[in-house]
Amino acid sequence: MIRVLGVIAALAALVAAGFGAVELRAALADPVPPRPAPAEIAPEAAAAPTPRTEPRPPGTWPALFGAEDVPEPQPPAPPEPEAEPQPPAPPAPPLASLGWSLKGLVSTGAARWAIVAHPTGERLLRVGDPIPDTDYTVSAIDVRGLWAVTGPGGDPQLLAFPE
Repeated sequence: MIRVLGVIAALAALVAAGFGAVELRAALADPVPPRPAPAEIAPEAAAAPTPRTEPRPPGTWPALFGAEDVPEPQPPAPPEPEAEPQPPAPPAPPLASLGWSLKGLVSTGAARWAIVAHPTGERLLRVGDPIPDTDYTVSAIDVRGLWAVTGPGGDPQLLAFPE
């Protein structure tokens, strides 16, 4: 049984070798393969310009890693105009003229709150709270009243009890 399979495999190999010999003879008889049909060029690729290379003097080799691109020197930038001095901002109006009044103070040891009134309603404020509808922030609360400032460098303003 194994001898029969060996004979069949040998015959198959002999037939494959014969077909290979026929193809080799055909390739050697006609050494120039047929040229493939030209492919159509897309309109975008046809419109793109081809890069031109400048002729090099004889005896020079092309750059191995590409040509060095040296940027052109740029003229110095004109100096920035200095900002014009601005007149000082007008002082903020007093809190009492904006309708705010101090109604009371609450203290629990280290924490203090101020009760302030406005025509829109009363508020309970502590240090660091902004006063609604103004540029003021509460900076301190003591026995005299509520101290408020406008901005980081503003002068403190006292909102005291009405007399």
